[in-house]
Amino acid sequence: MGKRGPRPDKGDSRNRIGNVEIYKGSTHDGTSVVQWDAIIQCEEEDCTIFAVCPYEKHGRCRVRSEYLDYVHYVMHGQIDSENKMALFRLGLEVIPLFNQLIDIKIAAFGAKVSYVSKRGINVNPVLRELRACIKAISDSISSLVSIGAFEKSGPKGVDAVIGDQDYYDNLFAGTPKKEEFKMRNRV
Repeated sequence: MGKRGPRPDKGDSRNRIGNVEIYKGSTHDGTSVVQWDAIIQCEEEDCTIFAVCPYEKHGRCRVRSEYLDYVHYVMHGQIDSENKMALFRLGLEVIPLFNQLIDIKIAAFGAKVSYVSKRGINVNPVLRELRACIKAISDSISSLVSIGAFEKSGPKGVDAVIGDQDYYDNLFAGTPKKEEFKMRNRV
């Protein structure tokens, strides 16, 4: 077994997404990031989205990289940095599930929902796997919620995807401010 390379610097965890390394460094606030998110090389001949892929088609798959980068950004922005078990489960359970999800989504791209065989109409098994993976992610996140893994206040308490749900209620709280208008001199 080889020796471990240099330890990553603070705040560089997003730069290491997709590497085979388990320890990614830390977030900008100093939270250590340990996760399995290895990204495969671009598969020209076997990729179902190769013809429509907007990224360069060499090196690591950029679709997977962008997907996991966003998952990393949202999840590490919401998780409580003091809860070590939650960070462990996020990096070694939830993130790998998202990696599987993007693989299944790529495989399902352009696939028909059903097909006809000798036995009649059948549902595409790739879509069944897609639903099972989404359910596994949902269950894992629900279990993280049940152990209090997510921050409830402050800027991290606002979901980056759906925003602050109390925003409009807070706008109309209290009494309206009365405005005074000045009359201009008219000639």
